[in-house]
Parts: sequence; structure tokens; C-alpha cells
Amino acid sequence: MKSLALSSLILLAWDSLAQTINEIWETTADQKSLLKSVTSTNFTFGSNVGSGDGEIDVDDGTVYQTIFGFGATLTDASAYTLNKLKGKDAGAYAALLKSMFDSTPGAHSASINYVRVAIGASDFSPEDYSFNDEKDPNLSSFSVDIAPPYLYSTLKDIQVVNKNIRIHLVPWSPPGWMKDSGSMNAGNLLEEYTDTMAHYLLKSAQGFESKGFRPYAISIQNEPESQNPTLPSCLYTTKAQAGVAVSLRKLLDSNGMNDVKVIGYEHNWDNAATYASELLREDGASDAFSGVAFHCYGGNVKQQDDWHNSFPDKELYFTECTGTVGSDFWNDIKWTTSNIFIGGLKHWAQTGLMWNLVVDPEGNPKLPGASSCGNGCRGVVQIESDGKVQLNQEYYAMGHAAKAILYGNQPTKRIKVNVNGDALLGGAYSNGSGFSLVVLNSGDDYLKTSIKFRGKTAMYTFPVGLTTMSWSA
Repeated sequence: MKSLALSSLILLAWDSLAQTINEIWETTADQKSLLKSVTSTNFTFGSNVGSGDGEIDVDDGTVYQTIFGFGATLTDASAYTLNKLKGKDAGAYAALLKSMFDSTPGAHSASINYVRVAIGASDFSPEDYSFNDEKDPNLSSFSVDIAPPYLYSTLKDIQVVNKNIRIHLVPWSPPGWMKDSGSMNAGNLLEEYTDTMAHYLLKSAQGFESKGFRPYAISIQNEPESQNPTLPSCLYTTKAQAGVAVSLRKLLDSNGMNDVKVIGYEHNWDNAATYASELLREDGASDAFSGVAFHCYGGNVKQQDDWHNSFPDKELYFTECTGTVGSDFWNDIKWTTSNIFIGGLKHWAQTGLMWNLVVDPEGNPKLPGASSCGNGCRGVVQIESDGKVQLNQEYYAMGHAAKAILYGNQPTKRIKVNVNGDALLGGAYSNGSGFSLVVLNSGDDYLKTSIKFRGKTAMYTFPVGLTTMSWSA
């Protein structure tokens, strides 16, 4: 592989009205650059700059879906691990939060702006718990304070770094007494508790808001087609899930939370055309649900199209996929970028989230006895017992996608981009006045590429790796 200064940036100026590239970030397959800013000056699009071996044509006249953000799940394990670092080295903790959540333009950060948080226990909690463990249809003993206090303190610290953080709530199970198993683990929601579960979710949203965290969205159930006797889980039929959603939507609307979105499904790609689609066809479901969320553990990302084509006016979220402890850095970046952070958006996703935000190098701590993550679920970030922090491959892949979110008065939306180059994959975005491009070069060598925009052209030689660039016009 040839060594090229500043990745052989060849951009020619044309006049004072030129589109100016403001930021360029690179992560290379050989890890010599890791979400590294390579912008030493401003560069511009020009005329008659020749051609390259690849071509990217950005068309801001064709606009697609709004992009809501990128992030991961702040599990109890993630909050515990972060809180442990805070107690050991408060400076390192503060620096890590900034490196994850600082969305200031130019910040050396992954610019995460979206976190998913469990309502009650998940398989990465210290123990099974709900916010109302005692059988109590009136929910008179409900309390969000049953969650570990470090969950809320960590969220507060994140909010200090990024005041615009979006919080998406989701239960791994209703309280056990609402289920035919009598336990948080496995079983089905009993029909008689449909409205009670909706009230439970409302009170959860209100409880988070009382602590300063107004939810952006709330899902009915994590992975409703899966049950596991070793961890919080629950089976829902589409009718049962829709019933809770219809009731919850009315409760949110009548309690000043009409802006909080209700999200359905939260399971794998493979049933996009079946369960996820049938769910929206249940009585009242179309009005109750803002959209559905997908996970990566079955099927493929193209199946998101099946759901989108049936419900083009609904929102499509991607909310969970995990890395595996010990897997390959570059292969993982190629996969997550192709299927989530660029590819997922090309197939209509509006978010891109990984599983655990932070755990230790073995993928712990986990719920005692939980059988999930047999090979170890890697966090976006890992922290060793001595406080050493490692930013994993998901951090860099996610960071490149998040750097493409342009902050301003208008939301960032995906726009049309045509890519000609066997090793290139690209996604383009705009907020009306700003524009961004994320490019994966998965080939074996640098690729000199022409980038066309509004009749002007820039030449850029992409390294083997990921590149994000943004410009104004």
C-alpha cells in the first residue's frame, strides 16, 4: 500500500463562491488513523479537475428520510462500569464521556447523540428487577428508584456533555406478576394486564422525566418473539403488543407527552415482512405506533425495505447489534458500516445503535446465570479493571456515521448519492445548508475518486478505511 500525504487530497479552488469542505475524518484499516481529523485547511470544489478510478455523484435534489442519530444501549452494566471508572479516575471518566458524546463540530469524539435505556432489568443488570415487583394492578408501589442509582447519575453526566441526547426506553419484560410465567424470565403478557402494562410504561416515562430525562421514544418490548428462562424476556403476539401500544398512546397524549414516540417490534430483520408488518395492521396500531425497530441477529438489512415499502410514512429504527469479543477490527468495521451505519440508512433506517455502550474486556458484568452472549458481547468501549480504556471498532464505525449529522435549524436527511467504484460504499446527507459524505473503501489500496456536487468536482484519494467529510454551500 502506498504512503500518501494527507491521503492524497487533491481539491482545486474555483472562485469565492465555491463549496468549501470544512472537516475530513479518517479511520484506516491498518489503524494508523483512528477517527483522525486530516483537515489542515479548507478545500473547495472546482472545475475541470480530471477524473479518477472512482466516482461519487452527490445529488441534494433528491431527499430521503430524516436521520435521528447513532449510539448504543446504556445498560446497567455500562453505567456500573462507567461509574467504577469515575470513582477510580474522575478525569479519565470525564474525558471518556467527551470522547463519546461531545457533538461540537470539530470535537475529537464519536458524537453519539442517542442512547437506549432498559425499563427494569436486562441480561446486563446486577439482578432481576422491575419498577413494581409486588403484584399491584394499581401500581401504587411503582418506583423508578429501584434501578441502580448509578444509572441516573451516569445519564446526568452524559446529558452535561450533550444536552441534546435522545433517550429511548424499552423493557426487557413486564413485571413477573403480569405474565403467565409469574417471572421476569420468559412467558407471555396476560391479556388482563394490557392496560396495566400501558400504565406501567407511562409511569416509567414520567419517572425518567422527573429525574430530568424526557424520553424521546419508548418501545413496548425488547425482542417480543424470544423468551429465555435465564433472563428478562417476554413473548408478545402482534395483537397483544398493539393492544398495549394503543392504550399507551392515549395515556401519553392525555398526560402531556404527545411528543414521545411509541415504537414497536424491536426484533430481527428476518420477520420484517411478517411480524413487524402484521403488527402495524392490528386494530389501532397504525395510529399508535410511530414506527418499528430492528435488530441484526437474523435475516439481512435489505429486509428493512420490505417493511418500509409497506409503511412508507412510518419511521424505521435500528436499535441493536453487538460485536463479539476477539473478532477482527477491520472485518467488523466493514460489516457494521455496510449493514448499519451506511447500509442500514440506505435501507431506510433513521438510527444506528449498537448493544452495550461500555463493558469490560470479557463483556461483563452480566446478570448472574444469563445464557446470552455466550462468546462475549463486546461493548462500543471497554474498560479494564485498572481503568484502562479501549475504544473498539464499533466506536470508530459509529463515529464516522455520527460525524455526518449536521446540527442547525433543520434536521439532517439522507440525500441521493451515486457511487461508481467496486470497493466504494457511500452515504450522503444534508440539513439544507450543510452537506456530508461517509465513504467506505473496502478494497486493497488507495482509490483516487472524483466527487461531484452541483456541477463542480473535487478529487480525493480515499484510503482503505472510512472517511467522513462535510462542507457548506
